[in-house]
Amino acid sequence: MSQFGETVLAVDDEEAIRLTIKRGLESAGYQVLVASGGQEALELFSKHSIDVMLLDIRMPGVSGLDVLAKVMAEDPDFSVIMVTAIAETRVAVEAMKAGAFDYLLKPFDLDDLVLRVRRAQEHRRLVLRERESQQEMERRVREQEVRLKDQFSELIQSLSREHALALEVVSLRKPKQRKGLFSTMPAELQQPKPTVEEFAQALLRIVRSGNLERR
Repeated sequence: MSQFGETVLAVDDEEAIRLTIKRGLESAGYQVLVASGGQEALELFSKHSIDVMLLDIRMPGVSGLDVLAKVMAEDPDFSVIMVTAIAETRVAVEAMKAGAFDYLLKPFDLDDLVLRVRRAQEHRRLVLRERESQQEMERRVREQEVRLKDQFSELIQSLSREHALALEVVSLRKPKQRKGLFSTMPAELQQPKPTVEEFAQALLRIVRSGNLERR
């Protein structure tokens, strides 16, 4: 486990650069995985919990831009730092537009390398925290919706039972006593409803039409 609890994947086809990155970041407390090409990088990304990726742009076979596109498609908020030569700065900027978090120019300073990785790490933490907060809020909203639906269902069933009971009581009275008892109610509720569902639909139609409010 690294000091920061983070794992960095360094991807470069030059062994000397991979070793430099690995030693520099490990001395700063990070756990570092290395890949010599794009395909190997994608395999490691799929198998391990990677927090930050240092990705060389120019590599034979699967290029850094190809890897970036696939990583962004899987996790749009993932932190990728493109590693490039000065002559490829324009390409690095384009990579950032495609989703990369930052870019690092070769030859790089190890202190600058560690600083950029820490920034990417903090960005990743914030993104994950926001994602967890959003998921928690959505979970609470779903739970509240379920509770409201249950409460609404219970209310409708209670009203349906009371409506049926009231109509039954009225039906037992003499004809002269029945007159006017339900005349102020909407016409749809002046007759018994065989099921709770039919009662609920009738009540919803009345509410939507505004007849209940006008009475």
